[in-house]
Amino acid sequence: MKRRRLYLLLALCVAFTASAQQPSNTPRPAYDGADAINAPLRGYVDQDCRILPDPLHPGPGSKEKPYRDSAICYIDGQHTSQHREERIDDHQLLRWDVSVVEQTFQLTDISDREVIFVVSYPVERPWVIDSDPQPVRYEGNNAIFLVHVQPGERVSLHVGRRIMKPLKPKSI
Repeated sequence: MKRRRLYLLLALCVAFTASAQQPSNTPRPAYDGADAINAPLRGYVDQDCRILPDPLHPGPGSKEKPYRDSAICYIDGQHTSQHREERIDDHQLLRWDVSVVEQTFQLTDISDREVIFVVSYPVERPWVIDSDPQPVRYEGNNAIFLVHVQPGERVSLHVGRRIMKPLKPKSI
């Protein structure tokens, strides 16, 4: 009888331990490696070169606010231009008035580790991004660019957006 109770108790412990190790129905967030000791740091920047708080790791206590630091990020010129584009298609001359807005971000790594700057640039429809490199993704109406910068290095990111207004076609 004692032996039977001991086996029953042992079986219950094994069953309890096995059920506790089963994964729950809620998925665990993927690990991105951001906390690894040798992983690049991340810096978040908006279209005005303001440094934003890390959205993935908010600080404790009061809400952090964006701030400016020209040693880390500044805009080296902002330009607006207009021109006309034309194309022949099906015996018609198609024309557009094109407006372009562009700026160059100067991003500097002042740390002792590589930094990946995540630059968020708003693009309202019908504007489109006209840049090289193209954004890595879009989040809502924001184009997201990733810029890798080594310690002590300054890297330029040129971002442009354009809008095309169609004109009346001409027959040729």
